[in-house]
Amino acid sequence: LTNQLKQVHSEAKFHRDQVVTLEKKIKQLESDRTESLERNATLEQQVEQLQKDLETLAEEFSQTVAKFEDTNTLSKQQKQRIIELETALAETQKVASTTDRSSVRGSGSTNPALAELASANENLRQINDGLNIKISKAEERVSEVNAKINLLEEELAQLRSGITNINEESVENLKLKIQELQSDKDLLEQANEAAFEERGKLDHKIESLMQQLRSVGGNKAAQHISRLNEQIAKLEKEHAQLKQDSLDEIRDMEKEIAHLIEHNNRLEQEIREMGGNIPNIDRVSHAMPAVRRPSRDGLTMQNKISRQDDTIIQQNMLIKTLQEKITELENRSYDDRSSFVGPDLDAVGGTRLSTTSSSSNSSDANNKKGSRHPSLTKPPPVPPPNQPLPPIPQNSTSRIRNRSDSIASSDLSLEIQRLHKKVSEIEGENLQSRQLVTTLEASINDHETNLRVAKQQLLVLQREKTEYLDQIKSLRKQLSEANDQMEKAKSTVQEEKKVMANVLEEERRAKERAEKARVQLE
Repeated sequence: LTNQLKQVHSEAKFHRDQVVTLEKKIKQLESDRTESLERNATLEQQVEQLQKDLETLAEEFSQTVAKFEDTNTLSKQQKQRIIELETALAETQKVASTTDRSSVRGSGSTNPALAELASANENLRQINDGLNIKISKAEERVSEVNAKINLLEEELAQLRSGITNINEESVENLKLKIQELQSDKDLLEQANEAAFEERGKLDHKIESLMQQLRSVGGNKAAQHISRLNEQIAKLEKEHAQLKQDSLDEIRDMEKEIAHLIEHNNRLEQEIREMGGNIPNIDRVSHAMPAVRRPSRDGLTMQNKISRQDDTIIQQNMLIKTLQEKITELENRSYDDRSSFVGPDLDAVGGTRLSTTSSSSNSSDANNKKGSRHPSLTKPPPVPPPNQPLPPIPQNSTSRIRNRSDSIASSDLSLEIQRLHKKVSEIEGENLQSRQLVTTLEASINDHETNLRVAKQQLLVLQREKTEYLDQIKSLRKQLSEANDQMEKAKSTVQEEKKVMANVLEEERRAKERAEKARVQLE
């Protein structure tokens, strides 16, 4: 049973370790999922930004297209005007060639008109060249914008395809991992159920063995074992109470920390509303009356920790007493075994044949032997003969003696066999009692480990307490620094106000003087 219990405990520990590893894997998967979601969010933001850039580029492109169309219309109009002017020049040249020689006034009047037309034509050509250059530049810019738009569209397509692929792959991986974890969880649940069933069977066996012990002996060992079980139950209850107390204290500390953080946030908001841009302030502690409260809580925590240490010491003392009682029970079982083996040796040696000799450890057994076999102590009573008996021959007396010797030897062999059976039964009971003692020792060891874990938790709580005290001290320092900076800022603001007031007064006086001087001048 002890081996089976150890195996069950080892399997339960193994299953617990597997459950812990699975929980870690689940947490890792959740963290990966959150990271993937964050990446998706960042990619979506980038896509939105790219879409905004595309929209701006499209607007610029539309503006450039409109400008290009305007320039095209202007260039067409100017080309038409140039064509008209060229036709006019050609007509004038024809008119000049047809007329041979006109008068001096007529020639003087046509030459300036031709010069004006030529200058206007040159200006129009220059404007046309400038417009052509601008159109070429606009076309180059439009081509560059189109190339950028194509690149951005390709990048968007790649990003969308990559996001879809990443999302699909991550979702598939997460589904596979979740299925694996669920299968592992189902297997672990089945194994846990089987372990619990085996444990229940073993508990039933232990209870049946305890009932057998109580029904067989009613010995002091069973009473001691029941007392030990009661003490172990008490220790378990105390340990559970200690755990609950520690959890309550941790919750109280968390509530106080949350309250401190809320108050710190309020102070930060007040400082920001007051307008003081104070650098290097991340946290601000409570006000002075609110800060004094954790010191009292620290004293109460120290008292609770000292009480828990006292209870742990008392539990260690109880465990030591239980171990001493277990050793006493083992010694008593060994003494009982030796006392039961003694009559067996005496019966085999033939030194003690009567059942009247009683000892302190086997008086009931010897009385039972005397009641069962009275032929060993006294011969059976013979009724008196009614008639005178004939003389007994010598051969008959020798036969009777041989028969009595054979009967005595057979009775002795039966007694020896019975004693052997009783010794084997007692050895089995002793083995069962030893197994129970080992189970009790294992349970005591478990309680010791639980106590060690509780001590470690107390140490962790003490460390957290010291850390929180250090944080409170740092917050107090930051609060004092913030107050100093606020006072400095107030003083600087007041000084600046005074300086501004002085400057305004000087300006007002200067204005008054200027007005007086202007009045005097008028």
